[in-house]
Amino acid sequence: NSLTIREVAASYGENNREKLAQYLAFFLKLGIIVYFLVAVVGYLVLPTLARWLFNDPQIGLMARPLMWLVVLGLFYTLGAATIEGFRQMRRLAFLENGAAIFRAVFIIIVLFQGKDLNAVIYATVYAYFLGTLLALLLLFTLPHEFKRLLPSIKELMPLLITTPFSAYFSKGIFIGFYTSLNRIMGYLPLFLLGRYTTIEIVGYYQVAFRIISVPMMVFRAIGRGLLPKLSQLYGQKEFSALKSGFWRVTGLGSLISLLVTLVFIAILPFLLMVYGKDYSLSQPLVYWLAIYTALYGLDIGIM
Repeated sequence: NSLTIREVAASYGENNREKLAQYLAFFLKLGIIVYFLVAVVGYLVLPTLARWLFNDPQIGLMARPLMWLVVLGLFYTLGAATIEGFRQMRRLAFLENGAAIFRAVFIIIVLFQGKDLNAVIYATVYAYFLGTLLALLLLFTLPHEFKRLLPSIKELMPLLITTPFSAYFSKGIFIGFYTSLNRIMGYLPLFLLGRYTTIEIVGYYQVAFRIISVPMMVFRAIGRGLLPKLSQLYGQKEFSALKSGFWRVTGLGSLISLLVTLVFIAILPFLLMVYGKDYSLSQPLVYWLAIYTALYGLDIGIM
């Protein structure tokens, strides 16, 4: 995602349609292989993984439909990252808010109808499907200034075959490795808790993690506003400005993340009231996780 935003912004800065077409072909080629491979492998191993982690393979069976989200994520990421790379922040905000509304509305309707967890899972899949359609719709209706840089499907098809992985793989290997490692480390506590503790403890951790994720939304919004500008400087070979911009962005992001986290910790008891007394044990976990949130601003300049 970060590499896509960077390359789109750099291509836009250079006004280079050919470079953008080659990168999008690379993204689709690599994405089709990786996303579909993850979806198929995940579908096959989920029951075994759930049995090993939670002693309940039924959890894995119920989660199998969610593998469709992996496939849909390829096209959603293509639309969202391209829009963000062009710095169309209003469209991006509309897309993200629209996708969130789809999920909330579908799930609320299912819950009010008294449906079971399986229905909630399928409602989530349908909501993500609509969110993906919205992403592609906003992508293909960009203003002419940006749309003229986008290749047609007919132009992309030959490039899917001819564009080598080496064309962009070397540029994104560090970012891809860093992002993947970051995500794996984020799930590692959940896996360990599921393996060596009870489902109740996993629930407390999930509540704490969801709560501490709220201020991270602010940091991501800041990063999205700053990252395309750095990418444009990179595309225009303004390396001295890029270096100074990197340190300004990293310093500003770190300061904002620290201040927002401190404010968030102050109002934490009121937020926990939403979950009720049963989840009051999540409060100490939130304090520990706040350390990660306070340092999250360092990621903005790197990514």
